[in-house]
Amino acid sequence: MIIGTAFTLFVVPAIYVLLARTHAHAGAGAEGSPDVDKELLEIA
Repeated sequence: MIIGTAFTLFVVPAIYVLLARTHAHAGAGAEGSPDVDKELLEIA
């Protein structure tokens, strides 16, 4: 139970943040998109 809770609270959000950053940087060069890093900071 403790492992499941720790996984849900820490590991899953960390993986989400990493994937969101790589996805945002991959699309940053397309069609003059705005500053992606500022958008990520506003969401978090």
